Amino acid sequence: MLESGFLKIYRSFLNWKWYADSATKDVFLHLILTANWDDREWREITIHRGQRVYSTQKLAGELHMSRQVIRTALKHLISTGEITNQSAPQYSIVTIKNYDYYQSLTSQSTNDQPTTNQPLTNDQPQMKKDKESNKDKKDKKDICADAFIAYADGDSELLKALNDYAEMRKQKKKALSTDRSIKMLLNKLDSLAADSQTKIAILNQSVFYNWTGVFPLKDDSKRQQEKAPEHTPTFDIDEYERESVYDTKGET
Repeated sequence: MLESGFLKIYRSFLNWKWYADSATKDVFLHLILTANWDDREWREITIHRGQRVYSTQKLAGELHMSRQVIRTALKHLISTGEITNQSAPQYSIVTIKNYDYYQSLTSQSTNDQPTTNQPLTNDQPQMKKDKESNKDKKDKKDICADAFIAYADGDSELLKALNDYAEMRKQKKKALSTDRSIKMLLNKLDSLAADSQTKIAILNQSVFYNWTGVFPLKDDSKRQQEKAPEHTPTFDIDEYERESVYDTKGET
């Protein structure tokens, strides 16, 4: 069983639906801690990162719970989208959704880091450069991940909508890559909607139409136009990012 590395748990976990359900909480944390952190072959099939092979009997033995308690906990986690399950006659495979939010890529092992007992080689400067490059990529990824998790505050549907929107922008070569752009996005969502379901609908609308910005829902736009016939400014992150370059222009 993997014993190195670390687990990221945000304080918003306190507001998670199953936090007060000790059995479900224990099963979920156990699955995160025991899932693969990289792809591995098992019986001629690939068990991917964030997955693990299990049976209710094995989990019951690992957690000292009854199989019925394990089954109930798994049903809870499936119902709220924390995990998905693939069943086979002799085993099952559980997949932890959004695994990277809990188990960082840097938690794999520290054995590859140079120590005083390891000989220095000419390749180490390049190795250090590669690691720094990988760290920069991870830091950019975590800009969205950390902000979205904190904003969603345990709402898995809202978190998924935010991630889908960010992925759409990434595919359009306009990724959310700065704290400023993410903050503007979240502030604009708050100004457009007071509830999570409307925010989800707004994000899904932008994904559907491949919009890089977020805008009022189409029906809401019509109602707003009836109340206020004058032009209502919309929001496009790219436009604000361009303007931000000149924020200090003219300052002394």
